Amino acid sequence: MFNLAQYYYDVKLFDKAIYRWDKLVTFYEANNLADDALFMIGQSYEKLEKWGDALGAYKNLIEEYPISELLDQTILQINMIAEKLKGGK
Repeated sequence: MFNLAQYYYDVKLFDKAIYRWDKLVTFYEANNLADDALFMIGQSYEKLEKWGDALGAYKNLIEEYPISELLDQTILQINMIAEKLKGGK
């Protein structure tokens, strides 16, 4: 499931990628790829310029997987979106 979502992301079918990763998180939340899926959902929403949805995915990752190896990168992405929304480049 993760590989199919990654394929959709790679070919810029972000909505389909989000759908697949969301299924992985929903049905396999104990899976060791669930935090990766949430991060990639955030990345996909960023590509679609859906900043609020991206923030939601990243915040969900932090809440659900506080010891994830992706925590630092997730915080960085949140800060980058916050800067973008404030009008920074």
